[in-house]
Amino acid sequence: MRRINLLLFVSLFAVFSSVVKAQQKGTKNVINSVFYNGVEYISHSPKITGSAFFPSKDYQTGSVVYDNVVYNDVQLKYDAVKDQLITPYFTETADITLLPGYVSKFSIGSLNFIFLNTDNFSGTKVPSGYFQEVVNDKVSFLIRHRKTIKETSSLRDITSAFLDEDEFYIIKNNTLYKVSSKSSVLSLFKDNKKELNNFLKEQSINFQDNPELAIQRLVQKYNDLMR
Repeated sequence: MRRINLLLFVSLFAVFSSVVKAQQKGTKNVINSVFYNGVEYISHSPKITGSAFFPSKDYQTGSVVYDNVVYNDVQLKYDAVKDQLITPYFTETADITLLPGYVSKFSIGSLNFIFLNTDNFSGTKVPSGYFQEVVNDKVSFLIRHRKTIKETSSLRDITSAFLDEDEFYIIKNNTLYKVSSKSSVLSLFKDNKKELNNFLKEQSINFQDNPELAIQRLVQKYNDLMR
């Protein structure tokens, strides 16, 4: 019994030492941290067609700023229906939802996300939550990757499927604008409207075919013109 207690003490001391050293460096080893203080993730019904996750239903390597501490090489996936960031518990016995109040930003693969408190902005009223940060500049471009569940009834049964409902937002002068068309974007840049419209034509970018790319290029071009 004494030997077991001694081994337990040594193990706990080693974990504590690792946390202290990691805190001093400003980053933490995920397995030795309060990072896992989230709640168990409740998955969707497997009967629903498609995936609730963006960009992939599979875990991908990323990073998280959690409670102002950077965690690297973390396995992550994002539930776009529940607006929840998920990671596997270090024992791999369950998935947990990271507490949103502690997550300020994260990345999955090459995609960067922030937790946006929309109460800090005027303009469009939208719930606070996770947004993909496509352009971070004087004028910023964000995407809210939303998914909903649509039910379809028939004589035999009811089927459900996940539907993508991405929303595009531009932040200018501390105001949040929801945009959905080329005209709604260009209306925010009236002084350069003609130049930006010509720029899209020169780049052979059709807004309807690829709105995300079109908005990204327009915002980047506008920021360049303002420098």
